[in-house]
Amino acid sequence: MLFIEKIFRWLAMKMNQVGMIGVTFVMLLTCSDIIGRIFYIPIQGVYDLVGIVTGLAISFTVPYTILTRGNVVVTLIVDRFQKKYQYIIESITLFLSILLFAAIAWETAIGSITSKRAGEVSLTLGIPMYYLISGITFAFAIACLMLLINFINTIKKVVMK
Repeated sequence: MLFIEKIFRWLAMKMNQVGMIGVTFVMLLTCSDIIGRIFYIPIQGVYDLVGIVTGLAISFTVPYTILTRGNVVVTLIVDRFQKKYQYIIESITLFLSILLFAAIAWETAIGSITSKRAGEVSLTLGIPMYYLISGITFAFAIACLMLLINFINTIKKVVMK
């Protein structure tokens, strides 16, 4: 499990870096387009690129957020319980999160296949949309596996207590 966990940690960090590069690209592209519009030289396809890259950037940062447990957790009541019960509640929450992310990954995979069959493309540049949807599917599948690793580690804590 440790080797697999290291691989997914590395992958989550690399995906986060891709997401950060994507956000930087969107910022530079938007600024360039605004400056270009001042001189009546707008960049064609900015809306397509901003939408596609932003979708990928957001979804690619989700596994890293799960890895670092950067999500918001309200533990006002749970903190008063014994550690064992805190771990049990955390494992239930993680299990439900796994189901949610698995459903999202499954539905986006179906959406990607449907988009490819239908030949959906972006409006201005004609970029096939299934690339975007497949990237989001990949990110949420990795997020699901990161949650599974957290779930297994939490179950180990429950058994140890």
